[in-house]
Amino acid sequence: MGFLKFVVWTACCIALGIYVSTARYEGGTPLEQLERVWRRHVPAAPMTALRSEVKGAVESAKAAVSPARPSERHTPEDREAVNRLIARRTAPK
Repeated sequence: MGFLKFVVWTACCIALGIYVSTARYEGGTPLEQLERVWRRHVPAAPMTALRSEVKGAVESAKAAVSPARPSERHTPEDREAVNRLIARRTAPK
């Protein structure tokens, strides 16, 4: 019975999606009319700010996920000091 409910609800949702995207009603689809109402009542400035925040979040996520080169640069003296520490540590006592 649960599977049958799932199939019926899925079919209803798909039918509603097809209707919203294709049916003509008073000069446009319901989706186009919703977009017109949205543009009329929502100012563009908050959307621009939101868009820039989302863009920044996406860029920072990409930077966190992508392998980046190490930001530290070691001088030859630093490397030599590390090598001395390692040699001292591994030397038998």
